[in-house]
Amino acid sequence: MKKIILPLALVLAALCQTVGASPVTVNIDFEALATNGSDSPTVGASHAEQGFLVTNDEFATDGLTSPFYLGGSTYIYSDTPNSTISLINTQGFAFSMQSIDLAELMDFDVSVTFIGTKADTSTVQQTFTLDGQSGFETFAFNSDFDRLASLSWGQTADFHAFDNINLEVTVPAPATILLLGSGLLGFFSLRGKRA
Repeated sequence: MKKIILPLALVLAALCQTVGASPVTVNIDFEALATNGSDSPTVGASHAEQGFLVTNDEFATDGLTSPFYLGGSTYIYSDTPNSTISLINTQGFAFSMQSIDLAELMDFDVSVTFIGTKADTSTVQQTFTLDGQSGFETFAFNSDFDRLASLSWGQTADFHAFDNINLEVTVPAPATILLLGSGLLGFFSLRGKRA
């Protein structure tokens, strides 16, 4: 029986390590804020979606029939010129940025600078320059934007819109896996003593 317990313990330990943190892909798309109107309603200073919180002084979106609507899907923008936008995971999990869709609101060349802060407070930075044309462009983050605690960004001109924040978050597996593993070890230990 002792020959079974050691391999079982090793398998359970490996299972707990591999299952201990599972990467999950998330797309924050703001579709919950969709409106068919022709106005540009404010949506508040924060928006929570899929375990993430985006904050700013004031956000707005454009209705699907608004003359300002950029097309595609629902997006938001800061309604306060030259303000800083922040993104965090509401449970404090680390995340890695993949890409984001950005658009100019007034057809100006806009540069948007992203600053990622890691758990050890070190920072990484990347700037995307939009093409000055109406419509969204997708920008990919470099590999430095991994294991972030928070992300903030702002632009050189007054306004930009953003949508489809694609990222990967590492979600720890529930502690019940460890309980299951210790329970199985206890079961097989008792079974071995009876034999």
